[in-house]
Amino acid sequence: MTGENTMTRLVRPITMTASLVLGLSLVGCETTEDPHPLQSPSDAVQPPLDTVTIPTSSYTGPTEDEAMSAATALLAPESTGDMDVARFRGATARLERLLVDDPNNSDTVYLALALLHARYAPPEAFSSPADGGTPATLDDGNLREPVERAVALLEKSIAANPTNLASLRLFAFLMENLDDERAVQSWQRLVELQPDHIEGLNRLGEGLLLLKRYGQAERVGAQALAVATDRSNEEEAGRARNVLGRAYLQTGRYDLAEKMFKDAAVRTDGSHWGCAYQSLGQLYATLGDLESSEQEVHTSDRSHLDALVLYESGKLDEALSSIETALQSTDRVEYWTLRGLFLLDLSRPEDAKQSFETAASSTPAAAGPRLGLAELAIRESRHAEAEEQVHQALKAWKERSLSKSGLPRYHQLIHRLACDLHGRLHITRQDAGLAEPAPERVALARAICGMNLQNR
Repeated sequence: MTGENTMTRLVRPITMTASLVLGLSLVGCETTEDPHPLQSPSDAVQPPLDTVTIPTSSYTGPTEDEAMSAATALLAPESTGDMDVARFRGATARLERLLVDDPNNSDTVYLALALLHARYAPPEAFSSPADGGTPATLDDGNLREPVERAVALLEKSIAANPTNLASLRLFAFLMENLDDERAVQSWQRLVELQPDHIEGLNRLGEGLLLLKRYGQAERVGAQALAVATDRSNEEEAGRARNVLGRAYLQTGRYDLAEKMFKDAAVRTDGSHWGCAYQSLGQLYATLGDLESSEQEVHTSDRSHLDALVLYESGKLDEALSSIETALQSTDRVEYWTLRGLFLLDLSRPEDAKQSFETAASSTPAAAGPRLGLAELAIRESRHAEAEEQVHQALKAWKERSLSKSGLPRYHQLIHRLACDLHGRLHITRQDAGLAEPAPERVALARAICGMNLQNR
């Protein structure tokens, strides 16, 4: 047998099975941060999270809800739902007359006009491009022109009353689709007026991350987490932990980032938050890049990396030889697992089983050998046993601190295998008309397999 082997490899890209079967797109969690942050840790020393105090607001004006209610009350006569062009223009004209009749209330009127444009304006109310092309849209799919008009109206509202919290919030929110810098400035102004504005703090932190101001994002994230924890607001606490985790990730503090992402990922009711898992995926992909770029590595580690490269290139015999070289100097559960995976693809299931059992005997909770044994169980139609092995492997994979465990590229491979096996078992259940596993098991697999650990 030659070093080149063209048979289909056991571990396929996750998009081949699990992501398509389970619908694992994590819409709304995308970032434009550097996907491979290889920076040194920040020199700035931040206070421990448990020492962060919540500033007291000195603002005494109308609340955000009061300001928004006053503006929406001005829209009520128009019955804004399903507004046509004539009603939109009539409402605009009426509100513009109010600016003349009641100038002391202009900030509220301008806010009402902005809401009219941003939320209720029919697309037909805005002219098409002169060339007959498609009107410009924003990243969220909304027409650009009404949003830009709403922003201009909000600028007038804020100029008339710089402390109108509802105008500041809506302006910041709309600017996130237009100008990250100005959005950050607006969220900053809002939290200056109301330091415990939890949404403002989290969105400010997210904006600072996009602007690569990681030290500031960390401070704001800590503030947001303190407020959310004080209010027992689990959803916003998760977002704050995600901000902190991404700040830690971008500054090279990978163990802290992993803890934050994992704390954010699973809520007390057992549900899973996909955005935190996506952030975990970025962390683990980054660790894989770091491992691959490391120049000074032990011989056994170098051999295991070489084995993975050979395996992913389809050179199965050479991959097996390389991992056996690594085992001669270091007896590790990961190396025995890799040996078993390579042997499976070389059609040597009995030898593969022996490798997986050797690995499992030394570390029974390890994910890798469980997955190898699950693959063997599937091949022998022992699907219930395979289901249990895969579930326990996913649990072990989630609970382990991979930022400290080393061998991140090995864990990328195991992640792909776990999710591929889960997808295949899902298809088998569907074909046989069998019921799905318990909801918490489905949720765990959906969240973990939504993580993208591939080199990007």
